Amino acid sequence: MKIAVVSEFFYPHSGGQEQRLLEILEYVAKQGHKVDVYTIKYDEALSDQENYNEINILRVIKNKNYIGGGGLKSRSLKTIIQYSLKVALRLDANSYDKVIFSQFPIFHMLLTCFTKSKKILDFVEYRHGRFWEFLFGLEMKCADQVVCISDVVKEKALKICDGKKLLVIPSSIKLKKFYSGEPKHFIFIGRMEQHKHPEMAIETVLQYNAEHNQKYVLHLIGDGSMLEFLRKKYNYKNIIFHGFVTEEKKIRLLADSIALIFPSEREGLPVSVIEAMAADVPTLTTRYANNGTYYFVNDKGVGVVAEPDIISLTAALHELLENRIQYVDMCKLHKKNFSAESAARKFIEI
Repeated sequence: MKIAVVSEFFYPHSGGQEQRLLEILEYVAKQGHKVDVYTIKYDEALSDQENYNEINILRVIKNKNYIGGGGLKSRSLKTIIQYSLKVALRLDANSYDKVIFSQFPIFHMLLTCFTKSKKILDFVEYRHGRFWEFLFGLEMKCADQVVCISDVVKEKALKICDGKKLLVIPSSIKLKKFYSGEPKHFIFIGRMEQHKHPEMAIETVLQYNAEHNQKYVLHLIGDGSMLEFLRKKYNYKNIIFHGFVTEEKKIRLLADSIALIFPSEREGLPVSVIEAMAADVPTLTTRYANNGTYYFVNDKGVGVVAEPDIISLTAALHELLENRIQYVDMCKLHKKNFSAESAARKFIEI
């Protein structure tokens, strides 16, 4: 089977959806299927074409300034259109059985929707509001199948899409890579962007330490537009910014974590939460309407949900620590359902 993937970002970029796709596609490629990924060259150091774990990565257009602060408005519309048109020509020139589209930047699917291949939209994040629902509706009309990252995202997508098109394939990982160590610090994993609210994770740990006379350390993994600002503002010994790290280092830091603190404003179902669950690490997250993590944590019982303010987060962190064993037990119960192999087989079967 020949499969094309159209994703504005891909390896080595470390965002949630590209990590999700990478885990799935590695398994698909190892089963003997041909996989071509069409993406954007956002870094001059990257090659135009690369084979990574039997995945053929094709960087069809260059823009070293393409990565902005997150969100559609930060992207170059000119680059998106050029990228989409180049991909459309490549899809026409090759006969693919399936084309998998990442959810963003949306226009890449609208401008390539005439391909005769089966079109699959990987839909990972629902945003409320007429503007977003209009754009998402257009995307879904172009797709033959819409894969939702969670039951909650599917439920919300039913507002704008025929349920017959919708299928749930959750975030998934290589479970065997993760292990549980000695819980001794907190961790935040995600891009340092405003909607992720890393500053709330920091303030929560500082406040908890002050209230309970503790010296807990918070490790923050991820780069982004806020990183240098946060480093200067929170220049404390127990607040450690790592920026981008290797997979091995991330797994090691996660293994020794007491909890993942993830106060994000909008998510589908982040890979970092599944990774934490795989390492028997509970999650503390926030009750934002567009934060799919909140619904997942509530449903699975793998952590605690707080209102999005420091007082509520600090109280919730205390509650998590007091009852951590029960949340760890729920992580152990549910993690087996999120293997990359299982997700890959479902994509192959579509």
